[in-house]
Amino acid sequence: MCSSSMTHWRQYFKDRAALEAEFQQSCLPLHNQICDIVNTVPYFWLKALTNNKVLRAKITEHDERALKFLRDIKCSKTDSQRGFGFKLDFFFDSNPFFQNPVLTKTYDMSDEDLPILRKAIGTER
Repeated sequence: MCSSSMTHWRQYFKDRAALEAEFQQSCLPLHNQICDIVNTVPYFWLKALTNNKVLRAKITEHDERALKFLRDIKCSKTDSQRGFGFKLDFFFDSNPFFQNPVLTKTYDMSDEDLPILRKAIGTER
């Protein structure tokens, strides 16, 4: 690939990332409103997660007790050298299970069009 094409692709990805960041920022007020509504429903996130067949199979009884304290989940893209990535931030109220108010899981994927997980890293205790 010629250097001119590479320059155009680099600029495209740079512009795309800037647009995505701008869009994500513009959605914050709506996200906050949704979060306020969701938190009026007892155990919303526990119910939402356990209603998903794939996730339900992975959630233990111990997990369910901790998930009662889950108040919000935010997703954001991350920079990745060889593909793309995203992270999930799980926001919790004070609870007897862990001290961190936010637990994060970061996923490094090989390709946005055909996502294959390369690596996943979670918050350490």
